[in-house]
Amino acid sequence: LKADQDTIYERVKDSDDRPLLKVDDPKARIIELLNERNSKYEKAANEIIKTDGVSVSLIADKISAGL
Repeated sequence: LKADQDTIYERVKDSDDRPLLKVDDPKARIIELLNERNSKYEKAANEIIKTDGVSVSLIADKISAGL
């Protein structure tokens, strides 16, 4: 599953269980983490599903359909 940094920030901004984002600028930290991890995630993925602006049920449908 893949989302851009703004989507990720909106999803986690009110969460207290994200220790890596307990910094002065969590948006900048999200960008750093994505830059560090994206190539590894993409190499490991069989499929990539973008989740920006997509409902949970549609994402689940895509996963169950094997897309």
